[in-house]
Amino acid sequence: MKNVLIIVHDFLPIGGGPVLHTLKVVKYLPQFGWKPIVLTVDPQRRTPVWLDPALVNELPEIAEIDRVPAPHKDYGYRWLPRGFAHARSIFRRERIDLIFTSSPPHNLHVLGWLLGKYFRRPWVADFRDGWTHSENFVARSGRRRWFDRVTERLIISEADHLLTATEPIAADLKIDYPGHSAKIHTHYNGFDPEDFETSTPAGASASTFNLVHVGWITSTPAYFFQAVRSLADRDRLFSEKCKIQLIGEVVPEHLDLIRRFDLTAMIELTGFVSHAVAVQGMQQAAALLLLINYPQQRQRERGMLTAKFCEYVGAGKPILAMTADSVATEFMRRYHLGVHVEPEDVPGIERALNGLFDHWQQHTLPVPDAPEVQELFNWRRTTQKLAALFDELAADK
Repeated sequence: MKNVLIIVHDFLPIGGGPVLHTLKVVKYLPQFGWKPIVLTVDPQRRTPVWLDPALVNELPEIAEIDRVPAPHKDYGYRWLPRGFAHARSIFRRERIDLIFTSSPPHNLHVLGWLLGKYFRRPWVADFRDGWTHSENFVARSGRRRWFDRVTERLIISEADHLLTATEPIAADLKIDYPGHSAKIHTHYNGFDPEDFETSTPAGASASTFNLVHVGWITSTPAYFFQAVRSLADRDRLFSEKCKIQLIGEVVPEHLDLIRRFDLTAMIELTGFVSHAVAVQGMQQAAALLLLINYPQQRQRERGMLTAKFCEYVGAGKPILAMTADSVATEFMRRYHLGVHVEPEDVPGIERALNGLFDHWQQHTLPVPDAPEVQELFNWRRTTQKLAALFDELAADK
């Protein structure tokens, strides 16, 4: 059994998509000959966060967790010296064969670089988001933009291998750093089939037309709410039978929109729930809602393929995607995963809702049949490929 030091900022008992990615890697790596040792920031020293203690039960017994005390709200560089000290103690007690860093925040890759140089171990840097090429990148000053650009160049040039969450992120890095393109590849987010095996799917005779959205609504739902209101006003049965379940935190602005469009009776708000409850909600849905709409930053969507989308695929329910063109919409079209509508197209959203509702009434809702994409997003399979890469790099060193 070889040992890999996995460095991430957030980990259990914190919940959420980025944590799930690391958890599933940790869960499945031992099956392919790698013992995971996780170095992470101690959540007890941070401001209140979403906690999902039940996820700890998925950790394999062989896994080890080392937590670094850090200041509150610290996504900066100040925790890295403590992280380096903790990592040195891990190297003293364990034979570490490879280092794996996964961002955000991107600064933790600096720790991977330092450890790789100091201990002469192969190092894999995993970018779940883009960095300076991304429109999500905001620097407070020209000096900070320069610093991040220099740091990004250092990471790209020094890492033994680079992984990205989507192909557009990889393409951006290859454009900026063509000399290192051969070592840049995509490692998708995914879903765990075992999560869905323990939950109960909705029956065909369900009495409610359940539309479910899981996670943060990161943009305005106003266009979607307007379409729902319009269809409910002209179709009494839709207004009576349709239930929209928003699983996750909802910001005050969105609560105001719910009241403004008089949708309180049709929308159920759960607040933050455990991952198991969220999966159960997906299984009980007639259709799943994907809402990504950045009116001022449409380019930002292009490279987005969230863990939520991958789990939607795992749930095997039709998806109503209200997004601009992106990686997600490419998968939607290629594998016939549901219906895609431009996010501000209110009449189009209304037509899509009406079509899904008609199919639901007739018990003819299309069930996506896409074993290829399910295999592509299967966390056990993606971790098997990751372990093979680890084997190759460790053997070269």
